[in-house]
Amino acid sequence: MSGWRWYKKMLETNPMATKSITAGILMGTSDVLSQSFEQATGVLKQQKRLLGATETDPLVFASPSTSIEALHNFSSRYDWTRSMHVTITGLTLIGPLTHTWYNMLERIVVWSIPRMPILAVGAVPQLVYRMFLDAVIYSPVGVGGYFVWRTQLEGGSLASTWNKLQLVFPQALVASWSFWPAANIVNFTLVPLPFRVLYTNLLSLFWNAYLSTVNSRSCVQDSSAALVLDEV
Repeated sequence: MSGWRWYKKMLETNPMATKSITAGILMGTSDVLSQSFEQATGVLKQQKRLLGATETDPLVFASPSTSIEALHNFSSRYDWTRSMHVTITGLTLIGPLTHTWYNMLERIVVWSIPRMPILAVGAVPQLVYRMFLDAVIYSPVGVGGYFVWRTQLEGGSLASTWNKLQLVFPQALVASWSFWPAANIVNFTLVPLPFRVLYTNLLSLFWNAYLSTVNSRSCVQDSSAALVLDEV
């Protein structure tokens, strides 16, 4: 049995578990990519500083030995705990949530068609309706849940969770409304229901890298604020 046929069979026999494990693996991968990009960017900035270059100067490189040393320094700072938290978030939150939501969304649409005549006109009104519901119901829950889950895994208090939501939730939600509608046109028109979570997870390689970066930056800001308060 090929890998794809086996995966399809697992979707039929254990849909939520299969989608949750897939979400965990792909979200963990997205964080690895995110941290690799962050570290590579940091290496280039360090090279510029070593040569006395500014942020606006053309890209320049230090000597090979300096580059290797800088790369080693940044690689040694790779945060495996962060990647583990992202993987757990995908496994225990995003996977089950998206599986439940897409099934619920279809039931909502079926229930709404007899009660909203415009939905019976054709596929376009139903597509717009799905996209609207996804934006106003799932996006706030998914984005907010991500940051709550991550903060709790990091050992944060309820107060720090609330502070993080105030800091990053509006920006991340607007970004979600910019990223997902176009992706959902394909998802809701061409992708069969059992594979919609997989499609979302594949695109989430980029989206979750963004969320993980935003979450990590907010942790740094929270730590800086705490240090300032301690010094007062």
